[in-house]
Amino acid sequence: MVGAEQHFAVDWQPEQSDRPVVVRGYLTNTSPYTFDRIRLLVDALGPEGQIAGQRVVWAPGLLGGSGRTYFEVPMGPAHAYRVRVFSYDRVEFDGRRRGLF
Repeated sequence: MVGAEQHFAVDWQPEQSDRPVVVRGYLTNTSPYTFDRIRLLVDALGPEGQIAGQRVVWAPGLLGGSGRTYFEVPMGPAHAYRVRVFSYDRVEFDGRRRGLF
């Protein structure tokens, strides 16, 4: 999602597990706003950087200003991976959600 980098930082790494690969990391809200219904896009990349597979997953719960949440995404084997914020809703102070996707 264009502009997500002004609100979020994503730190992650792929790890071998009992499944082929699990991409694990943290999503940090770098803004003063509260967000809900955050979806992450995880790309599996080939050797030339081309997209070989994708998954869209939900980040758990509300994420308040300066908050952080943990995520895990099982993925197939790939040369490299990339994680980005796909969509989110900003929660207004009166409890309403403002969709940004």
